[in-house]
Amino acid sequence: ILPRKLNFIKSAIIFGGPNEKNINVAKILKRSSKNNAILYGDSISDAKVALEHKINFIGLLKYSADKSALLDFCKSYNLKCVNSLIK
Repeated sequence: ILPRKLNFIKSAIIFGGPNEKNINVAKILKRSSKNNAILYGDSISDAKVALEHKINFIGLLKYSADKSALLDFCKSYNLKCVNSLIK
């Protein structure tokens, strides 16, 4: 979900269903460098996609359905987890 004020983002580069996240991340990485890629996610499955593609991951605990599981997974794979991007 993006705020309306981000009108500089073109719909052609917004990826979502029905494709799986793994496929969408692969499409994005074809257009850009892995070096600066960060996948922000709220689930273990999001973190697994980041690991599979060897990109950075930041877990967003505030939005996670299972905060403790995400935190444990992130700790076990040395991934970053934060409560929110907004301080």
